[in-house]
Amino acid sequence: MEHKLHKYAKALKLIGALASSSLVAACAAGGGANTNSVQPVTGSLYSEFKAYDDAPDNQFGPFVAATLAQQTDQSTKAAAYFIDAFGAAPESRFIADRAFSQLLMSGHLVEATDVAAKLVEISPEEADDLVRLTHALAAFKNGDWDGTRERLKVQLSSGFGFLLSPLMHAWSFAAEGDIQAVETALAPLLANEQLNGIGLEHKAFIYDYMGRQEEALELYETLVNAERPTSLQPVVAYASLLFRMGERADARTLFTEQAKRYNNHPFLLQHAGLILQGRDAKQVAASPNGAMAIVFGRLANEFFQSKSYRVAVIYHRLSFSLTPDLTDIHYRLGQIFEQLNNPLSAAHEYSLIPTKNPLSLAARNRRASALRQSG
Repeated sequence: MEHKLHKYAKALKLIGALASSSLVAACAAGGGANTNSVQPVTGSLYSEFKAYDDAPDNQFGPFVAATLAQQTDQSTKAAAYFIDAFGAAPESRFIADRAFSQLLMSGHLVEATDVAAKLVEISPEEADDLVRLTHALAAFKNGDWDGTRERLKVQLSSGFGFLLSPLMHAWSFAAEGDIQAVETALAPLLANEQLNGIGLEHKAFIYDYMGRQEEALELYETLVNAERPTSLQPVVAYASLLFRMGERADARTLFTEQAKRYNNHPFLLQHAGLILQGRDAKQVAASPNGAMAIVFGRLANEFFQSKSYRVAVIYHRLSFSLTPDLTDIHYRLGQIFEQLNNPLSAAHEYSLIPTKNPLSLAARNRRASALRQSG
């Protein structure tokens, strides 16, 4: 085990010579749809899968082994072999792409973050957006607000940088209590007709987080009563704030009215049940990690609806890295893996949903179905 950890550390040092490249391109070029791991890994990749006992003389052996593992739904094993290939060919951008994508796809966020840090070290201006995003998120989720802003200095120029960068900046300032900087950071979103709703949502969540309850209540009411709300999250946030202020009857009334408006939407009913039991509705939006996790989850759902399943997996993984207590994400991942014709990975994700989760029974049924499909 120590030997494998040493090899992994050595490989990461060698990655320092690599130039960065595109994760999305790597996913697109990665072969068939079944590119996701079946087994979870805690700690080093090598604690579960054995790569080469000794450093290979060239990249060809581990690269072939990695490719075969990738094509047979063993993404974690593929990542371990790709890291071995790094050691033999640290100049290969091609291998770097494959390794980073496999680490991220299989949910190895710690290792993926290590790789991203090495790639950004070389040239932050040339680093791929998702590499830099992963690097910035590592600082964000650990509450390193100066580090977050430093890592976001090179503007995320493509993908969803126009949305994610302002939000991450705003939340970093909120955590430091700087409301003026928050409003400056959110200004581009609030001035954009298409993004104004998201900007207002996060402004409300931030007011709530900073204890500016009256301002939060006013914004929540505006968002909830909008003709075409951006999402149902403000309903839960509004009810949660009312509950915390001691206005429990008003919180119940709000859920009753909104459940009727949205035909008893399961998301509302799940949280309304907590209020009826005299418990807070588990509001996560009014916190830096929770708010950004919701953004990534929303993007993942958009990709799922457009059948961009691999990218949906990536954004769900990023969401889960921020809020590992929200086990509903495993259910969504299970559904995606079913669409990718990867029943073993689907079954694994369903198995990670605890029995206390309201989705537990449905997850067990879907897991059984996935196992039958896999033989």
